[in-house]
Amino acid sequence: MLTRFGSLANTLDASCEALTACASPAIANRILAARATHLAAETDQIGRRPLMSDPDRLDSYLRKRLAHRGKEQIRTLFLDRIGRLIADECVCDGTVDESAIFPRELVRRALELDASGLVLAHNHPSLDPRPSSADIRVTHRLAEAAASLDITLVDHIIVGASNFSMRAAGLLR
Repeated sequence: MLTRFGSLANTLDASCEALTACASPAIANRILAARATHLAAETDQIGRRPLMSDPDRLDSYLRKRLAHRGKEQIRTLFLDRIGRLIADECVCDGTVDESAIFPRELVRRALELDASGLVLAHNHPSLDPRPSSADIRVTHRLAEAAASLDITLVDHIIVGASNFSMRAAGLLR
């Protein structure tokens, strides 16, 4: 498997389909369980201090969550008033090239969790991390909806061959 995927990190990031193509289902399940355990530990660690205080760690965390997926998935990281992670939730499983974001539902969930901030993240299975015009539009709609209730959309990060931060690119108002 190391030969097939090139490294242990790539093996752990591989999709379930890719793992079962080159290993038994039992071995693939063990690797998936190891990834889940690692992500749980990483989630615990990342939640101990303000999320945006270590952008490299956040990028790594999001890559582990999203890079291996063959279809788009949207995740929302809900933050407390000082920017620590309250929850990381999948809000939509999409198709190979699109997914739906409903600002109303994200803001409703933020209110349920008493979140003060949000980081939206999704992957592009094409590996091109550049945002589409639809990505930009929905980001602006979510930022406006959240701001009306004193919730900040901190960033929208797209995971591809690299990560693209809408905040860093100046696309988030």
